[in-house]
Amino acid sequence: MFFQQGRFLFIKVFIFTFAFGAKAQQKSLKEFVDLAIQNNFSLRASEFETVAAKKESVSASMLESPRVGVSQLNRGSETKYWTLSQNVKFPSKYYYKGKVKSATSHIFKIKQGIKTLSIRSEVTSSLYEYYANQQIQRLTKNNLGLVKDAARIAEKRYAARKSSQSDSMKAHFEITRLELELLKIQNKHADIAGRLRTLFGDSKFDMNMLESIQLSVPELIKMRNGDFIKSPYISIQEFQLEVARLEKNSSLSDMGPDFQIQYQERYSGLPENSSIFSINASIPLWFWSDVSKVSSKRARYQAEKNRLSQKALELKALKISLEKKIQLMKQSLVIYQTTMLPQAEGVFSTTKKSYSAGALSFLDLLDAERSLIRVKTEFFEELAKYVRLIVQYETIFGVSISNLYFIDGEIQS
Repeated sequence: MFFQQGRFLFIKVFIFTFAFGAKAQQKSLKEFVDLAIQNNFSLRASEFETVAAKKESVSASMLESPRVGVSQLNRGSETKYWTLSQNVKFPSKYYYKGKVKSATSHIFKIKQGIKTLSIRSEVTSSLYEYYANQQIQRLTKNNLGLVKDAARIAEKRYAARKSSQSDSMKAHFEITRLELELLKIQNKHADIAGRLRTLFGDSKFDMNMLESIQLSVPELIKMRNGDFIKSPYISIQEFQLEVARLEKNSSLSDMGPDFQIQYQERYSGLPENSSIFSINASIPLWFWSDVSKVSSKRARYQAEKNRLSQKALELKALKISLEKKIQLMKQSLVIYQTTMLPQAEGVFSTTKKSYSAGALSFLDLLDAERSLIRVKTEFFEELAKYVRLIVQYETIFGVSISNLYFIDGEIQS
């Protein structure tokens, strides 16, 4: 008795420990996304590019290093000098050069944010695709089991001379078709698994961690009219326009003179206490070259201005299109959940009972079974497409419109 109680207690502890360990290993959608972001080498490269561009913006506005040398002057008597010289550009040139590099570093920062959102988009849509395919695979296996049961019933009926052999043959044909369909689903499952391993940065990632993942239909947040203005692609175009504006102004300042300051101090020869100080300035004598440069920069500024207007129009149109698709897909999923799935399950349940009672033919059962599996498969496929549309919207416009994860402000420079 004591041994039995002890064994029962051990089993309870083992089951609890196993369940707790399995639950502890489960990751949320955000944790999988964070894992992919953490292990993405391309994103790390983008981070270093952003740091490099920011450092360049500092060095661009600094003076060049001075030059040190020696010179010799011969005026009947030989005099030798230490020489120190410094090249100094027109002050506004340092200002504009630094500003151009700073604006460029902002572009790199925004591109880094876009890369982060793209990874999130790929991981989220791939996980939902994996989940949908996983559910379709389970449905197909269950369906295969039901058809095998129906085949056994058909064989018994044929043996009892209550039905023709055609029912049994049709059942076996359906079994073969489902087995072939299952192979295709498993092949697709392997492809998605390979894609996820690449995204997670781990070729040996244990896909069993995803076997118990449960993903629901995302809740939709109201989309705002001004979302397209927040798009990181608009921000990039705005900074490119700013770079063009700064380069245009910088080309005007290039006509200003540059200077060379030089100081020489005697260290040998006569006369003693001799020193020389000089300032040289450049003269924009060949001004037509500078004028041509100014015209070129003005044209580039106008080009970037038009690109910004075009990008705004494209994103506004894309926003309207994606909004419509998302809303229609949402309505479609609601119809599947509230009408199509319950009706298909009800029809199949009734047909199965009637077939078992001999009131309906095997073709009726087969038709009800195919309708049910088709509706369930379509639901999961539509769910994966719905999520892909949502994350596409969130990636392009840089805002959250669902409860998948919140991203507002994460890619601002």
